[in-house]
Amino acid sequence: MIKAGVILLTFMFLFSCKNDTKNDNQVIENSVVETPKELVVKLGFKTSVKDEFRIMLNNIEIDEFQKKNILIRETVPVSSGFESIVANFGNNISNNLIINLGNKNLKEIELNGIEVSYGEKRVLVTNENIRKHFNINKFVEFDSIKRVFKTIKVAGKHQPSFVARRSLINILKKG
Repeated sequence: MIKAGVILLTFMFLFSCKNDTKNDNQVIENSVVETPKELVVKLGFKTSVKDEFRIMLNNIEIDEFQKKNILIRETVPVSSGFESIVANFGNNISNNLIINLGNKNLKEIELNGIEVSYGEKRVLVTNENIRKHFNINKFVEFDSIKRVFKTIKVAGKHQPSFVARRSLINILKKG
C-alpha cells in the first residue's frame, strides 16, 4: 500500500512538472512574436570628401515638462562604393528628424537611398521621391545630370541637411 502511494505521488509530481514546462515555453514563444517599435534610419550614400555626418532626433517628449535630443554622428570616409549609416533611436519618435551632411567640407553625395522604419512601417526614400518626404535646405543642390547632391556655402555658412517632413513621421506613427 505504501509503495502504491509513493508511486502515485511520484507520477503526480512528474506530470505536474511537465505541465508547468509547457506553459513556460508558451509564454516565451508569445513574447518573441511581439516586435518592439524602434525608429531606425538607414542612409546609403557615396561621398567625395571625408566629413562627419549626423542623424538627429530632436524634441522627444519625456513628459509634459521635459524633452530630449538624440544625436548620432559618424565620420565617413571618401568612398568609391556605397557606405551606410544606421541610426537606431529605440522606441523614441518625434516630428523633428534631421540628417546633417557634414559641415566641414564642400562635397558631392550620391544617394543610394534612405530607409526610415518604425515598427512594421517602412518608407524608402530615393532621389525621385526625396522632396516628398524631406525638406532640403538651401545648402544642398541636386545636380540632375550627375544625379548627385552638392553641398554649397551660403553667406559663408555651410550647414547642409535634410529635414523629415511631418507627413513622413505621420506615416510611421500610424502603424
